[in-house]
Order: sequence, then C-alpha cells, then structure tokens
Amino acid sequence: MTKYGVTRREEITIKIENLSEGQILKNYNALCAELEVEPKKNNSKKAQLKELDRFIEYYKEGHQIIISKIHKVPKEKVNNTGKSSVFAHIMEILILDYLIEKKKQTVVITRNGLLNHIQAINNNYRYCSENVPQLSKVENIEEKIIYDFYNTTNSNFRANFETVLKNLRNKSLIMYEQVKSICTKDHIHRIANEEEKETILQCEKEVLKEMGFNQHLHSISDVRSSPRWKEFKNKFEKKLRQNSYIHHCYLSYKITVNRNYIEDEYEDIFNFTLDEIEKEGLKQELNGTVMDKLMLNAEMRKNKASDPNTSGKMDRYRTKFSYMKDNNKLVGLLIDNDARDITIDIDKMKSESNDINEMHWGDIEKLFS
Repeated sequence: MTKYGVTRREEITIKIENLSEGQILKNYNALCAELEVEPKKNNSKKAQLKELDRFIEYYKEGHQIIISKIHKVPKEKVNNTGKSSVFAHIMEILILDYLIEKKKQTVVITRNGLLNHIQAINNNYRYCSENVPQLSKVENIEEKIIYDFYNTTNSNFRANFETVLKNLRNKSLIMYEQVKSICTKDHIHRIANEEEKETILQCEKEVLKEMGFNQHLHSISDVRSSPRWKEFKNKFEKKLRQNSYIHHCYLSYKITVNRNYIEDEYEDIFNFTLDEIEKEGLKQELNGTVMDKLMLNAEMRKNKASDPNTSGKMDRYRTKFSYMKDNNKLVGLLIDNDARDITIDIDKMKSESNDINEMHWGDIEKLFS
C-alpha cells in the first residue's frame, strides 16, 4: 500500500502499445484481440475492463469501442473501498493541506475555487458553465446535454465536498457555514451584511416576476437548472448594480480552522507531510478519479433512461446515441487537467457575435439617415 491508501502498480501482460488514440474497434472481442488477451465473461470481464481503465480512456457507440486517450503513466490501482471513498479520502488530504498552507484562522472560498485549487476541475469548468450556448456551438454538443452534465456534476461535487467538510467538523478541526459573498463596484470581495442580503433577495424576487416565473411554483433552484439561468443572472446582476454598489454576488464557504490541532491531526492521520511532488501526484490522481467517476455516472444515467420501467424529463437526451461520446468530450474539456484552454475559442465566438450585432445595428441606422 502507498501512503495515499492505494496499491502499487503491478506488471500486466496487455499490449497497450498496440492501441492508438482515435482507434475504432468493432467490439469487445476485437479489443481483446488487439491487446493480445483472452476475452472474459461476467465479473471477470468487468474486472478486466476496470484494469484497462488504468491505461486508456474509451467510450462505446453501440458495440464499437473508440479509444479517446492513452495515459502516458498508468493510473494507480484503487483499493476495495471504491472510487467514491478514494475520491473523498484524497480530497480530504488536499483540503487539509490547503487550510494549513493558508495559515489563517478563517478562510472564505467558493466550492469551485477550492475544487479548482486541488485540481478536481480545470479552469474551463466555471467559465464554460456561464457560456453554455457558445460551448454548445464550439463543440457541437446540444445545450440540454451540457446543462444535464453541469446539473449532475455540480450535485456530485456538492455532496462530496460537504461530506469532507462534515468529516473535518466531526474531528473538531474546522467549523464551516455557507455564506453570501459580494464583489463591490470597487472590486472588493467580502461577506454580505444583513442589509446587502435583503437587497439581493429583493432583486431576485423582482427578476423572477419580470421573467414570468410563478412565485409559488418556481424557486431559484428551478431557474438554475433551466436554460434561462444565464438570462436570469444577467437581469439580476443588472438590477443589483442599478440598486446598489454591489457588482455581483456568489455563494462561498466560511471555514474556521482549529489551528492548534489541525497540523498535528494531519500528520497523525496520514503520517506524512506532502512535498510539492507528492502534492502534484495526489492532484493528478484525484483528477483521474473524478473523470472516471463522472463517466461511470453518465453510463448509469443512460442505462436508467433506457429502462422502460422508469421515466425522467432528460430521458430522450440520455438515450441518444451520442450521449456517452458527448459526456466523454465534456469530461475531457472541463475536468481533465491536460485539457486545452477552450475559453479562447468561446471569447472569439462572443466577439464575432458582437461584431455581427453591431453591423446589423449599423444597417438599421442607415435606413433612418
């Protein structure tokens, strides 16, 4: 066992060098033939494919298997506690390390900010969540599938993140609470006071009414999971700026640290202190675990949507032929630490769109000149 709670790699006989990225294989048997291994059945097949996940990333279209990525360094094997507990275990180590590094009694940070710091997500994640229509066009993925990805992924992250914070609270290492933070027009970030909270609530309510949402049937959560979320945010922030000195607001976590004990507990629990190389290794392991977990979740959603005994509002999208391929692409773009910076492509599209709009307005003005 390593000190991170995972087993060391063992020698295996599969011929990964026979595969290439983008390669399309007819079916599972063809994959086995390429790897020069014997096809398995039932649980043995599952174990074989799980082992293969350490070396490559792939997705299925019908029976075909498409190789999307070959890892330069195979992933570590995880122990029998499963991906979820490994994910939480590594996240807890890295969050503890972050809090110790800050050397502060109180830390205020967003969930995505901390997830980005520990490399559970990449820099594209938050930016693209606010530019779904442009991401849809750049990557040729339906908006509904992107919103589905963000809704389910955010839910998973929130649950795991809060589980880690609760574990640390139960160990009397931290106290935490969710708070509303603001950014003023002078670019000062701080926690909102009571008067500012009331202003925020008033602006939210007014925009909900203006957009035609039923105040008895629709909540902010309903709007957040709808395609109108960006429209709501823009109108809300515009109203907030008109009625206050607040530029925008957001949810944060206020974490109070037990500085007298957190370092001792950290070393007692894990019996080591991370150096930079080990820290990067853990972040890479966490990132790979997140990608695996999200693809497994996507496959479960697709299988559930295909079950005739169940029904859901997203079923017609989750049963599409391209659903797994699209999710694989989104995981690669928004989670993978090696992803290219897609914000450049989206900024370019937004800029071109603005230029076209200005040209249209110019043509209209000519009619009246």
